[in-house]
Order: sequence, then C-alpha cells, then structure tokens
Amino acid sequence: QKKPYLGGYRHKETRSEYHHAFTQTPRPQQSGQTVKYHRECQTYEYRTRTTQTNRDAGTQMPKSGVYIPTLDDVIAIPEPYFSSADLAALHLEKAVVIQCHARGMFARKRARQ
Repeated sequence: QKKPYLGGYRHKETRSEYHHAFTQTPRPQQSGQTVKYHRECQTYEYRTRTTQTNRDAGTQMPKSGVYIPTLDDVIAIPEPYFSSADLAALHLEKAVVIQCHARGMFARKRARQ
C-alpha cells in the first residue's frame, strides 16, 4: 500500500519520494489509562557516577645501580596563592580593558563616517 504524500522530498531526476519521518512512523498505541500521579511513577532512583578520569602517575628515586637521566627534568616552583576574589578582580580588570578597546574601535568607526 502506498502512503499518501504528506510532506517530504521528491528526487527531480528519479522521481523517488522521501517522506518525512513523522509520516513514516505510526503513532504509539496507548495501553489503557496509566496513573501519572502515583508514588511509583514519581519516585526516581538516584545513581551516583564519578566524573573523574583515571590518571596514573609515578615517581622513581635514584639509588645505587639505577641510572635516571636528569636532562628533561623540570623544577616546578610554586606560585603565590591566588584566591577566588583575586580571580574575580582579574576578570573585572580584563573586562574593563576589553570594553576600552571596543569603545575606541566604535569611536574610530564613527569618526570615519
């Protein structure tokens, strides 16, 4: 049985009809009246999942009989503590710089007109 053309696409050369997915899919049959306001329907089982990825690291200490090359070693020097208030102040400072440059660009554009 050929479906009625309710929308879709026709190939100009081959005249093949491609229907939209809505016209090809039959509507799901409702199995009676389900109670939507029951305690069993409104309860949700929470599952906890970790979002941390696995990361393995290792160190090796020099000892007699073991050669460890030190050519590619990097000495990490800790920076001073950077609090969230400092980060907010830095964001504000950089935002002001961006606004200054944007306003200058708009002023130069307006002056050229």
